[in-house]
Amino acid sequence: MTRLVPVLVLVLLATACGSSDAGGSSLNTAEKMGALTAADLPLLCDAWAADVGGYGSPPVTKDCGNAMSTSRAPTSQADCVTSFQQQKPDATCMATVANYLDCKKALYANPCATVGEAPTCTVFLTSSACSAP
Repeated sequence: MTRLVPVLVLVLLATACGSSDAGGSSLNTAEKMGALTAADLPLLCDAWAADVGGYGSPPVTKDCGNAMSTSRAPTSQADCVTSFQQQKPDATCMATVANYLDCKKALYANPCATVGEAPTCTVFLTSSACSAP
């Protein structure tokens, strides 16, 4: 049985000032996930895709002992934005864009890990307002 890590969003290379330049537009890594605007989503998706090799990059599949598990890159910007809109965290979510991106990267790199097993994802377990990536 294959467990698919939810294909969502994002990117980012955190800098000392808390922002990243993705395709010429700055994303604030300190921004709270619940405060993201519709204009932020394409930038986040582009950055996430770039971080994992681009839209439609080959999936990462690993044998997790009892089953195979696969992580997938976003297939297109439109699909990525739609997916995120369907799972957008509540406005009170205190997790930042940097938290989210770090968690997504960890889960993409290791499809066998769960949100609870990835140290970078703990912020999503401590707030019911935050959707786990």
